Amino acid sequence: MKKAGLLFLCFGLIAIVSGCGGGGSSSGGTIAFTSDLELGGDQIWSMSADGTGMTRLTSSGENAGPAFSPDGSQITFTSDRDGNTEVYIMNANGSAQTRLTTNSAIDMAPAFKPDEDKITFTSDRDGNAQIYAMNSNGASQTNLSGTAFHDIQSNYSPDGSTIVFAGNRDGDYDIHTMAASGGPATKLLNTSDDEFQPIYSPDGSKIAFVRLIGLNIDVWVMNSDGSGAVNLTNNSASDSFPCWSPDGSKIAFVSNRGGDYDIYTMNADGTNVQQLTNDSAREGKPTWTM
Repeated sequence: MKKAGLLFLCFGLIAIVSGCGGGGSSSGGTIAFTSDLELGGDQIWSMSADGTGMTRLTSSGENAGPAFSPDGSQITFTSDRDGNTEVYIMNANGSAQTRLTTNSAIDMAPAFKPDEDKITFTSDRDGNAQIYAMNSNGASQTNLSGTAFHDIQSNYSPDGSTIVFAGNRDGDYDIHTMAASGGPATKLLNTSDDEFQPIYSPDGSKIAFVRLIGLNIDVWVMNSDGSGAVNLTNNSASDSFPCWSPDGSKIAFVSNRGGDYDIYTMNADGTNVQQLTNDSAREGKPTWTM
């Protein structure tokens, strides 16, 4: 498979995922996500956490992987609007959209560090998908992985000391962690299945992720040391893109259980599933802030 095909496989149903971002003490707030509801392509939208007030924020190119800054004032995302897949940043209302990466590689899946001075992302500029970090203005882009394997889908821990990611260092994709400065990785799960889309809970005690078993994808959660993995969705639909509410009491995710891909929420233990969007469009990758 060509390198672009491999990365965009990870950008689709088992997709590249970015951080949820945002602090606070309530499961209300704002959710940003992607949708092809208008303009014939995926754009970034926002809505209240109850599903009301949908507002389109972007209007050109194919856009993906939105992630709020911890204070909710900015969104970083991926777009091909300039002819190549690059990382961008904008204000939370869609203004001041600015390109952060500029090269011929595929740069995607950005996520803010909690102190907002860094953004981690995935790039294949060194020949294979690796985890990179850069300053939030796009400066000082650095390869943190430094391996011959594919490392994708990175997110910072709440204290900013650790990065969690999916990597195929042992053949299949497993959840790993490494120091925020890069270096040796620690594998948290060791199964024959593929695991993707890891994201820390706001208090850092849990990691939500997705597990691909055959052709079925479910949202799982485990302790941050890799123990106690539990299937939260456990059905025949495709459930993916987990994202924690700012207070950690809920998880937003994408599911096609209703026929189309829509945004749902559930309690952090998998109960009380609620559908937020209900249209003929394809919604993807939620990110949640206060």
